[in-house]
Amino acid sequence: MNDFEKADAAVDRTTRKIAAEIEKLFKRDFGEVADYNVQDALLLKLVDVLLNLVVDKRYIPGIPGPATLRLSNALHDYRDSSSLDR
Repeated sequence: MNDFEKADAAVDRTTRKIAAEIEKLFKRDFGEVADYNVQDALLLKLVDVLLNLVVDKRYIPGIPGPATLRLSNALHDYRDSSSLDR
């Protein structure tokens, strides 16, 4: 297995773990809290994590490419949007 395959396998494992935790979260009953409130809170926190990773030069050195910048801008727009728009 070459380095790219190892990296892909690590990303796949991590993605499965995150997805499993999200599934557990959505199966929980939070009483009076609406499902969309939990979903919105989760998405906002994940957006913050992703945005921090994009700007943290320890993880992604150099200048992000155009597609990464478009995604970053879209994530900023989502994060900064009104809760009524989400």
